[in-house]
Amino acid sequence: MKEDTAQLIHNAREMLDNAIVVPDDDAAPSASMLADAAKYLLDNQVDYPELLLRLRKYLQLAARHAEAEGNQNGAAEHRLRLAETFPQSALEHRQALLEAAGRMNRAGDFARSIPLLRSVETLARGAGDSRTLATARIWLSGPLCEAGEPQEALRLLQEVLQQAGATGNDNASVEAAVNAATVSVMLGRHEQALEYARRALRTAESIHDRHSALRARRILGSVYRTRGLFEEALSEFRKVAEAAEKLGDQRIHAIALGNLGVTRIGNGDIHGGRAELERANELFIELGDLGAMANTRINIGASYVEEGLPHLASVQFMQAAAEFERLGDEHHRVHANLNLASCRMHEGRIADAEALLQRERDAADSQDVGLRCQWHAAAGELHAARSEAAAAREDFRIAMGDATHHGLTDEAAHVGIVWAKMEAALEHWNEALSLADSAADALASAGATPPLLLVEALGVAARAAFNLRLHDVMRARLIRALELADELPLLADAESPRAKDLVDELKALQAIARD
Repeated sequence: MKEDTAQLIHNAREMLDNAIVVPDDDAAPSASMLADAAKYLLDNQVDYPELLLRLRKYLQLAARHAEAEGNQNGAAEHRLRLAETFPQSALEHRQALLEAAGRMNRAGDFARSIPLLRSVETLARGAGDSRTLATARIWLSGPLCEAGEPQEALRLLQEVLQQAGATGNDNASVEAAVNAATVSVMLGRHEQALEYARRALRTAESIHDRHSALRARRILGSVYRTRGLFEEALSEFRKVAEAAEKLGDQRIHAIALGNLGVTRIGNGDIHGGRAELERANELFIELGDLGAMANTRINIGASYVEEGLPHLASVQFMQAAAEFERLGDEHHRVHANLNLASCRMHEGRIADAEALLQRERDAADSQDVGLRCQWHAAAGELHAARSEAAAAREDFRIAMGDATHHGLTDEAAHVGIVWAKMEAALEHWNEALSLADSAADALASAGATPPLLLVEALGVAARAAFNLRLHDVMRARLIRALELADELPLLADAESPRAKDLVDELKALQAIARD
């Protein structure tokens, strides 16, 4: 039998009284008892002004007490209850909830921030609060991507852009467009990403939001680089670096220099690119940003790999792996150690390479497809170095399958070239030609091609075609390789071991082609 109203009121008053330790403004209400009391009132639809006013006061006390103790999650729960129970004063609580969700996002606590932001979204939509609604949706986009829901993130951002355009909320429009560009890159929609980034840049410049303009330019540069438009990418990153330096934003300046370095290396200017990376690293050292320093070391190491200097690359990868270990960053530690393992093989330190691969096998499998692909590629190289062709093919097949399936063109091409070289060493020329041609075609069609990698693929294909007496095929591959090589500063100097070996091979093939 349902309790009568008088009994409900008595029970609710008792629950609220029991939730207060000392009946004054400094009281510390029991969070669990307040939650029980609030639920009791709401579930039983008790409409009694005195009780509701006391509940409001006690929830406010509970929120302040939780904040004073640094319990942001508890404070957010109390404020959410306040906003839901007392909509007439919910605006201040929505703002506080947004701030709490922002702190959760910055701490990487997405399991808590997503439902909290969803609650704010519901509250703001019900109250017709378009600005808070836009902010909640923008702040939801990052956590949703982390949770594997980029499509939902993009949908929310598109709604924000539509609404912001109608209401003239330029600040929300800029932030939503920048985030939409970032999510579009994640989804592989590069044309869409460019459209969003350009929109963000136009709006940011119109409202003199220089920092958002820099973010938009960084995205433009990254997409241009991905599509192989290196000059356009370099132009954007230079603008970011120059503007950040004028603004005194050392972090963005360092990031832009790092982007410049990676782009110049991708365009074949390895020495110039490494100089930019060294400058970026100096700034990160001044900032004390250990993670960024370690990431920059990986890029510097990769530049030495491009030159064929594994002993210098190893130093960078080893230091990066140690730093990531200290930071507790397993993903990047595994990546650094797998790069180190590959270098150890090229240094002839096979046992060291094997030990690293054994150590990181389980971690690579548990992380993502990129690390799994990298592990199998390195394992294939190890088997090839030991003349274990069957085992090498199995690892190469897994690595290439993973890379191809997930659109990792450069990784698939790298595996294909290493595999082709092994088959060529075994004088399996048909297999070598097929693998090298596939790698070259994939790189050329993707657009964003590390030129040195493409030249190498074409060189292997030309050598295989010669041994198969396919002279027209050989000449065609060689001509393409020579045209690309003429544009690469590294090959023009031919000072590094890798460049010298590649130039010598191309010259040898040229001599053969003339005969």
